[in-house]
Amino acid sequence: MTAVLGLDDRNTARPWHAIAPRAGGGAPLTPLQVAKAYQFPAGDGHGQTVGVIELGGAFVQKDLDVYLASLNVPRTTVTVVPVMGAKPTSDGPGGADGEVMLDVEIIAAIAPAANLRVYFAPNTTAGFLAAINQAFHDGAGVISISWGGPESTWTRQAMRPTTRRSRPPWPEAAACSPHRGTTGPPTGSLVAACTSTFPLHHRTSQAAAARG
Repeated sequence: MTAVLGLDDRNTARPWHAIAPRAGGGAPLTPLQVAKAYQFPAGDGHGQTVGVIELGGAFVQKDLDVYLASLNVPRTTVTVVPVMGAKPTSDGPGGADGEVMLDVEIIAAIAPAANLRVYFAPNTTAGFLAAINQAFHDGAGVISISWGGPESTWTRQAMRPTTRRSRPPWPEAAACSPHRGTTGPPTGSLVAACTSTFPLHHRTSQAAAARG
C-alpha cells in the first residue's frame, strides 16, 4: 500500500497565472511567436494526446474558437473529461477560468492537430492524483499541470504516490509542462526564490537528472 487518500477534502493546490496590466510601447508575444523562437514543437501535434489537469474553473469552446481565429490557426475541438464527479464551474477570468483558458489556448495554438483533453478534478490530493492517472491511462504523451503548492502544504502520504506516478514506466516521450514564468515561485517560504511548486519540480528535476 502506497497511500490512503480521499479522507481530506481541503484544497491541495492553486493556479499560478496572473493578469498583468498592459504596458505601453509594444504588443505581447503570441504563442506562435514564442514557439517559433524556441523552435518547439516540431510539427502541429498530429498523433499526440495532450492532457491538461485542471482543479477548478471551466472551459468555453467558443472563446477558444475566437482566439484561434485571431491567430489564423485551425479550429480545435477540446474533449472535457470529468474526474471523480467533478464538473467545470466558472468563476470568471480572474479566477481559475483564466488559468484553464490560458492553458488550453496556448496548447491549441501551437499544436492544433493534437488530441487535447482537459481533465477537471476535485481540488484535493485524491482528485489531483486521479486526474494525472486518468490522463496517463488515456495515452497522454504530454501532461500540462498549472496547479500546485509548496511542499509544506502537502502531506508525505500525498506526495509519495504523486511522485511515483511521475517516474518511469512513463513513456519516454511523456513530458510535463511547468508553469514557471507566470507568477513565479510560491511565496510563504524562506527559500521561495529557489523553489517551485509540487509536483512539477519533481518531474522537472528527474528529467534533468536523466539527461545529465
